[in-house]
Amino acid sequence: MSYTLIFGGLMVPLGALADRFGRRRTMLLGLGLLAAASLSTLLVTAVWQVIAIRAITGIAATMTAPGSMALAFPACSRLTSCASGR
Repeated sequence: MSYTLIFGGLMVPLGALADRFGRRRTMLLGLGLLAAASLSTLLVTAVWQVIAIRAITGIAATMTAPGSMALAFPACSRLTSCASGR
């Protein structure tokens, strides 16, 4: 539940930060944090640690999502061109 709430709640703010500081930089930072959080699950000994690591994983996934979508579809810089299919 912590992953879903954080992922949904931080999508817009972290997308704005990606626009400000660079999409590629934000995505790579998110991928690094995602890898570190995933590896840290090996050290979990209590339930609260699982919840905390899932929250960190949600933040990292949110950092990668807007940047990856923007980098994958660079031709869609304007909403009207993407909506019309041009």
